[in-house]
Amino acid sequence: MIDASHPEVHAAYAYVRRVLRGNSENFSVTSIFVPSELRDDFAAVYAFCRIADDAADETGIGPAARARSLTLLAQMRLALDLPLAAWIRPAPSQNPLLQLQPGWTQLFTALSLTRSRHDLSITLFTDLLTAFEADQHKIRYDTLSELIDYSTKSANPVGRIVLHLFGFRPAASPALFDRSDDICTALQLTNFWQDVRRDLVERDRIYLPLREAGLTEEYLRSSLHSSPHPAFGAALLPLAAQTSDLFARGGEIFSLMQAHPLPHARRAARVVQLFDAGGRAVLDSVIAMRGATLWHRPRLSKWSKLRLIFTALISPRYDRPLS
Repeated sequence: MIDASHPEVHAAYAYVRRVLRGNSENFSVTSIFVPSELRDDFAAVYAFCRIADDAADETGIGPAARARSLTLLAQMRLALDLPLAAWIRPAPSQNPLLQLQPGWTQLFTALSLTRSRHDLSITLFTDLLTAFEADQHKIRYDTLSELIDYSTKSANPVGRIVLHLFGFRPAASPALFDRSDDICTALQLTNFWQDVRRDLVERDRIYLPLREAGLTEEYLRSSLHSSPHPAFGAALLPLAAQTSDLFARGGEIFSLMQAHPLPHARRAARVVQLFDAGGRAVLDSVIAMRGATLWHRPRLSKWSKLRLIFTALISPRYDRPLS
């Protein structure tokens, strides 16, 4: 039986912890709110998401870059199918179909054990890969419903994984998982509204419902170097309002979590509260700047982030969003 005491497993979790520490913001949040016995599992999931996201977004722009991304993501699919024993012995590098990247042996060793320990469906991870693959094919959207459908694979699985790690199960709490989906979709949409300029300039992608919002790619590109146009904000602000409604509906998750006798239910609520509050704070910034994200990217200051963490630490309420 292979467990966390195995030398290769120990090295694997050391690797995913380093990936997590590479993003100090995420590491600080995790180290404060996640129980010590779950931190390695959170690190394994985070490392998978980070590395898959980089495979999708950091290969460049153009057909060759998209082909490279699709190859890497296809290799990650193959790796997900391998059981833990395959990563320990025999070495998966002997598999002629699998082209390992640096760190992948450690990543999938840790992730395999985490998936087994928490009964995490492979579908939660392959859905994320499906979304990243879609980024290589579909880079323009017409309707908000298309973006929401994209979010069901790009964002919602992450929230469901977090709930699984804390011990929640969808069969016992379907409404709780539905509200998690609302928050995750809202977080994804907020990221789209925040990164309009970056997505267009750096990745040649437009995550806006162009037809429904009455916008065109020509308008966006011709406006990049001009003064902010009120017309763009007028198109984006209704989308922000609908996203705010999703956050509000998702806020019901906290009272649902409180109803569970799980030992770490309150810790879980704190983790969800913090990311919910961070997303709502960014959305508030988008609204405050009248939706002018084609010209300026809103971001939370270090003080704002510290304030959210401080509020989460001292707030006595776990059954509602952080105020």
